[in-house]
Amino acid sequence: MMLAQKPDIVFLTGDFVSGRHADRWIDSCVEALAPLTAVPGGAYGVLGNHDWWCGGRRWIPRKLEAAGVHILKNASAPFPGVPGCHIVGVDDPLCGGAQPERAVRGVPPGDIKILLAHEPDYADQLGPGFALQISGHSHGGQIRVPGLPPIQTPVMGRRYPEGLQQAKNHRVYTSRGIGTIGPPYRLFCPPEVTILKITSGSETA
Repeated sequence: MMLAQKPDIVFLTGDFVSGRHADRWIDSCVEALAPLTAVPGGAYGVLGNHDWWCGGRRWIPRKLEAAGVHILKNASAPFPGVPGCHIVGVDDPLCGGAQPERAVRGVPPGDIKILLAHEPDYADQLGPGFALQISGHSHGGQIRVPGLPPIQTPVMGRRYPEGLQQAKNHRVYTSRGIGTIGPPYRLFCPPEVTILKITSGSETA
């Protein structure tokens, strides 16, 4: 379904697997994600708190990178085909892994920076310099009551739980994602694979 939309690039914002038996699920996860690396710009991702908590901080990136997914652990990469634009990824903020200064090292001042960070509320800890932050983590609340804001959201996923919002210094897009945590179901909170059109002036990225 996603590839049918012909995206230029794919961003993955973490929590690839979770739980005590995460090592049993990682191969299935990698198999599902591997086709996404065939898009023109490739696939880039960051780790989430559950990737850390399941003990996979090192072996999850190895598995994904072997399949062609670029995992940015406090690092950046040029945005393919868009001069002067960079993808910046930080390791999981909630678990204390984020090092934004290290992540932007080598990025020319004034260039456009798109940040991948698992927790959306991390935006409030950042100074100016990023054009857009793309996050996950909150599941959009997962279990909702129609017409009301999310009833329960995780730490660092409460201020910007879903959709496009304006933080102090930059915009944040939080995807509801496709997974669940705790109860293995969603209620009035459908899963989401987001197609974003990123533009600068009259040029579409």
